[in-house]
This record gives sequence, C-alpha cells and structure tokens, in this order.
Amino acid sequence: GTFTATPATSLIFSHQSGTNLFHNAGTFIQNGPGTVTVGVSSNNTGTVNVQAGTLQISGSGTSSGEFEVDPGTTLNFAGTTFTHDAASSVTNHGTLGLGGGTNILAGALTSDGIVNITGTANLNADYSLSGPVNLTGTLGGSGRTTITGPMNWTGGAMSGTGTTVIAPTGSLNMSGVFNKSLSRVLENHSPSASWTDGHLLFTNATFNNQSDGTFTATPATSLIFSHQSG
Repeated sequence: GTFTATPATSLIFSHQSGTNLFHNAGTFIQNGPGTVTVGVSSNNTGTVNVQAGTLQISGSGTSSGEFEVDPGTTLNFAGTTFTHDAASSVTNHGTLGLGGGTNILAGALTSDGIVNITGTANLNADYSLSGPVNLTGTLGGSGRTTITGPMNWTGGAMSGTGTTVIAPTGSLNMSGVFNKSLSRVLENHSPSASWTDGHLLFTNATFNNQSDGTFTATPATSLIFSHQSG
C-alpha cells in the first residue's frame, strides 16, 4: 500500500494511552509543505519518502527499509532511540536531523545534503558524507566516517571506537564557545582545518594531523588541548 500525508501546516500521529505502533511495510510519502510528526513508536520495512516539508520522527523505532529525503525537505529523528539495521538505507539530498536520544545506523547512508547531529549518532558502518555536517551532539559508533565536505564542530563530542576522517576535499571548522570532547581517532587530511574557540578535551583520543593536512589555530584569547583521562 501507499499512504500519503499532505500537511498544509501540521499532521500528528499522537499517543494517548496503551501500546502504539506505526508500521510501514509499503510506501509512506510526505508531500505537503507543513510538518508530519510521528509521535508513536514506528517500524519501517518499506519506503519512506519525504517529498516536501518536514517529517519528524518523535517516537522510538527501527528500520530495515528505506528513508529518502528529497532536496529542500527535512527528516528529523527526535525520539529516544531509533535503530537502522544492516539492511536499511538512508538517502539524504535535503536535511537529515539526528537528534533526540540515540540514533544507531548500521546500513547504507548516502548524503550530499545537510546532516545536523544534535543528539547521539552512532555510525556503525563506514560512511562518506559530502554535504555539510553540523555537530553539537555526539558523533560516535564503530565505523569510519569520512567527511568530504564541510564539518562545523561547535560543541558536543566525537566518541566511540571508530574514526572521523576529514578528507582533502573536506574542511573542519571548530568554533563556538562550547568545549569539544574527543574520545576517538580524528584524522585530518584537509588543508582547511581551523580552530577558533572552545577547549578541546581529550579522553583516550588521538588527533592525527596528517602530512597532507593543515590545522590552523586562531585564538582570540586562549585555546587549550586538555587531557581528561586515558
């Protein structure tokens, strides 16, 4: 089946009482200019296509299916825990928000759009992200995340057993007054990595500025590489 939501302003799957679930095994389309909010638990084994406006996933859930985000649209995960298993895929040409609690991704992720990490994003496979990545939450997981476009790190953390790679075509902009916590490997190959504000706190971390990388620190007052533990 195909289920199409066309919000002029707002449509909401709302929880009143009991155990509730939205299960999509077919095709779910958001094609209105407003916002569809899924406020109950959800399970996607089919295809979810955001063709217009915003789709907000506010409940917990799982996916072994597909999420497709068209240019100019937004998909926000804002619940407690949402898990994309190894069979899943997310294709982002718009804006992908990984907020709320914990977002676990182990399937395919393709993104030339914007990725906003405001919650915890555990990326447990190897990904290459070419669109802007804005980090104020936690980028974690066991995978190798390669940034081939701009990354703006204004707060939050990079953690987990994986590696963040800033490619030669990418850039790293560490700015904003909030501290940045590093507890994984950060590898820079970019000639455009910069640090202008906020202390960098190390916990069992390694920052490799490789031979093809340039890392420029421009302190207005003080910048500190600080040891926490490890």
